[in-house]
Amino acid sequence: MLVHNKIITRFFPTVLLFFLQFSTELVVLGQQSGQYSFVGGPGDNPAINIAEGYAAFVGAGVENIAVGEGSAVVAGRYNEAQEFYSYVGAGDDNTAKGLRSMVGAGLVNTAVGNDSCVVAGNTNTAKGLASCVVAGYANIAEGNASFCGAGNNNAAKGTDSFVGAGIRNKAMTDGSAVVAGQLNKAEGYTAFVGAGSKNSARNDGAAVVAGVGNKAIGSNSFVGAGNDNSAREIYSCVVAGYGNKAKGTNSCVVAGKDNTAEGNDSGVVAGFRNTAEGIDSFIGAGGKNLASGRASAILGGSSNIASGDYSIAMGSNAIASNDRSLVIDLTKKGLSSESTDNGQFLVTSDVFTIQIGSEKATINQDNIGKVQDLLAGRNKHIEEQQATIEQQQEQINGLQEQINELYRMMPAA
Repeated sequence: MLVHNKIITRFFPTVLLFFLQFSTELVVLGQQSGQYSFVGGPGDNPAINIAEGYAAFVGAGVENIAVGEGSAVVAGRYNEAQEFYSYVGAGDDNTAKGLRSMVGAGLVNTAVGNDSCVVAGNTNTAKGLASCVVAGYANIAEGNASFCGAGNNNAAKGTDSFVGAGIRNKAMTDGSAVVAGQLNKAEGYTAFVGAGSKNSARNDGAAVVAGVGNKAIGSNSFVGAGNDNSAREIYSCVVAGYGNKAKGTNSCVVAGKDNTAEGNDSGVVAGFRNTAEGIDSFIGAGGKNLASGRASAILGGSSNIASGDYSIAMGSNAIASNDRSLVIDLTKKGLSSESTDNGQFLVTSDVFTIQIGSEKATINQDNIGKVQDLLAGRNKHIEEQQATIEQQQEQINGLQEQINELYRMMPAA
């Protein structure tokens, strides 16, 4: 038995090589073979597979055709390897149309571009040069060197574009990418969408990581996650939240709901319905705050307004309407405090306590009148002292004049 196996393994390849070298056609269970081609197929009807190309190969199956030189169809039904060195492994109705293109398996897949491939799946198309679709349904890799991993109805249209998986995602432009999710679009050059649903990165270098209905509209803009957020200007960003908008250049909203960073270089950290409208303006947290002055700030609270340039408002219903003013309102809801002068520091509260070391002084509704009287009395005393000083200065000036007159009357030595 061992000797028989040795004869088969050594002698048969030698005989097969002899026939390949010295015959212009070798037909095994097939017809219309090209030179040095090979055709296999069902024994009852071997004529249904065709290897037309030079050194073409059809291994098995039904109505498979290897047309191109060096092309191959291994198995399956109704598959075609049409170009030089093209390949179909198995499946039904697959076509390798491009030079050196490949379809591994599946149903109604097409590798159109040169050096393109469809590994498996159904009704996938690798159209661009060196493009690839791995699996899924009705995916298309249209751009040169584009890629679709899996999913259905995804499209990688730009050169070097990428769609990993998901449903109806589109990488429209060169270097753009959508990793997963559904109904996402990467429309700008090198734009990126990570996952989620109905997200869009619409400009060059824009990115949306995840979420639903988020839009990175400005060039190099960014949305991290959340719902219905939009980064609309160049270098703007929304990290998370719901309904937040970064409208200014270099503006940012970190989190919260319905916040807007409208001014250039403005920012809102958190809260709801806050608006940083001025250039370089800032809102830390709270609700319904408005920082409209240049470099104005609201650290927290609700319904505060910082409209003066370089102004600050805190608490509730504090209005810093003058430049460089700081207004803090700690009173009950419904009351308000507003600045009246530039550079003013206004604090409104129920109780005001000053502590130095262990000593405390408290001003409240009961004693504020005494403080006012004390300050008024001290001011009166200061005014009286100032009048005395002015009177004494006049006397000194008179005496100095008399001394000068005596010096003038003295005879010279």
